[in-house]
Amino acid sequence: MADGEPGIVTDALTLDELRDRIEAALRAVPIRLGPNALAQLERGQPVRLSGGEYAAMALEAAHDLINDDRTEGDRRA
Repeated sequence: MADGEPGIVTDALTLDELRDRIEAALRAVPIRLGPNALAQLERGQPVRLSGGEYAAMALEAAHDLINDDRTEGDRRA
């Protein structure tokens, strides 16, 4: 990029390819649920993630899109 920072991959991705890459990146982020959240799930209620978990998921997806050729050991989580 012009500012010296990595940019999003320049390859033309189909919507399905982009979805697959983002989904794979999001699956790399560990989600830890406490006892209250587990109880909510057992009752069939929705559980909101913490702000930090959302930020970790966004960072992982962005990192994947910027680093097209990364290896499995290069994940940020």
